[in-house]
Amino acid sequence: MSWMKTPVHVIDFEGNRQSGILEYGVVTLLHGGIVSTHTRLCGSAGRISAIDANVHGIREKDVKGCNAFSVEWELFATLRESGVLAGHFAATENGLLKSVWPYPRISPDFLSPGREIADWGPWIDTGYIFREMGLAEGSAKLEDLIMKMGLGGNLEDLANEYCPKDRAGFHSALYDAIATALLLLSIGQNGEGEAVSLGWMIEMSTADPEKKEERRQGRLF
Repeated sequence: MSWMKTPVHVIDFEGNRQSGILEYGVVTLLHGGIVSTHTRLCGSAGRISAIDANVHGIREKDVKGCNAFSVEWELFATLRESGVLAGHFAATENGLLKSVWPYPRISPDFLSPGREIADWGPWIDTGYIFREMGLAEGSAKLEDLIMKMGLGGNLEDLANEYCPKDRAGFHSALYDAIATALLLLSIGQNGEGEAVSLGWMIEMSTADPEKKEERRQGRLF
């Protein structure tokens, strides 16, 4: 079954373990297009260093009075129940998510239909997929892949439609989530011209041969 028939929730966070999640962006894909987005700034859980602020542009004054990310349990638990999570080198997003809530509610294991698990993953990971497809030679950075795939214009159009005006560049959560979503949509078909399956996406989302084989076996049985 084509991956486009399952809701895929592309997630990006700005922040780290020290500051906590300072901003989240979520893009939900279904049937080859964006069906919803979510984003906001979140109150810090710790100090925001000057180095980090220079990267993502979020400073203490910007998040003062904002609710902490932890109030978003219902949103993120519901996202996981309804579909698969995705990110660009998603270990960061997975780790930050687990630092707030180690487990979601019992949710479908989309790699093994009919089975349920209490895990945020397995994730679809565009960073690893593009490496495995040989499309990330030189750099697998999000902005470099967007330029390489000729998606800059599409990204700017969608950013103008969905992103807050002051958070419409790389290292802004929703902007990066949209960029990752565009990379996913650009994959479209495999080399044989058939619709890429969800199982294939998940299988290719790791560089670990043992995990790849485990995921392949999971989708076969």
